[in-house]
Amino acid sequence: MTKNLIIFYLLGVALTSAITNNCIWRDPKTGDVYDFSSLRRDNNWMVTDVDHPDKPEFRFRYIFNFCEPIHDDQVDPADQVAALKVTEVLSAEVTLRDVFGRLDRTTISSDINVPLPGFKITYDSETFCFSGARAKTILNIACSKTQDSSFIMMNPGADSLVNCNPEFIIHSPAGCAIEGANSKSGSSGTLFYLFLFVCLYFLLGTFYNVKYKSQKGLEAIPHIDNIRKIPSYASNVTSFVKEKVMNKSGGLTTSGPSGHKYTLV
Repeated sequence: MTKNLIIFYLLGVALTSAITNNCIWRDPKTGDVYDFSSLRRDNNWMVTDVDHPDKPEFRFRYIFNFCEPIHDDQVDPADQVAALKVTEVLSAEVTLRDVFGRLDRTTISSDINVPLPGFKITYDSETFCFSGARAKTILNIACSKTQDSSFIMMNPGADSLVNCNPEFIIHSPAGCAIEGANSKSGSSGTLFYLFLFVCLYFLLGTFYNVKYKSQKGLEAIPHIDNIRKIPSYASNVTSFVKEKVMNKSGGLTTSGPSGHKYTLV
């Protein structure tokens, strides 16, 4: 009993961690489940704002990531920076970097700002713009069978020098529910978690048997005796089904070499 309790506790921790790391979000309104782990990038996402005729000395770039902080040599991962605004002052060769979103200040909702299924991620921050508003980055993930090559800025050129709420959109399968009323993949989400649970159970069970019971090789696998009996169980089931089918049809009839008919039972 103690062994099982330990295994199930570790399973719960591992499964929770796996769900968090895989960027799973369940819509509290509909119960739809979304997995946007495919949007995580080792080299971040970067979108450059359009050039501004009235501000030719400035160039604005936005850098952001999903599920983990952005990867940047000048940013400490411990700061949980999820979005960054980079302002290049071309005339002075100066680059300004402002935090425009933190991973620990993330909100997700289904109020996507386009008439398509999907969801919206908002990274809030503690940065204040010239207007006095708090900076935040809004990312719309719209459901699509294929994924765009990059995010598109929804409010380009909106006086970016003081724009505190840059908004972007991408069409991606990540915006489609993997489970729930609006799911396009049926029960694939449930099957995924079931498969993950079974794998973790056997992995942790084997670890427990090796470490605490000094078992080695195949003997350390949980329920190994029952697993070895599977071929026998399968054979018995096959024989049982075959017998039922033959009994129901009155036997299998075939012709002998002399043309006589025989019934196999």
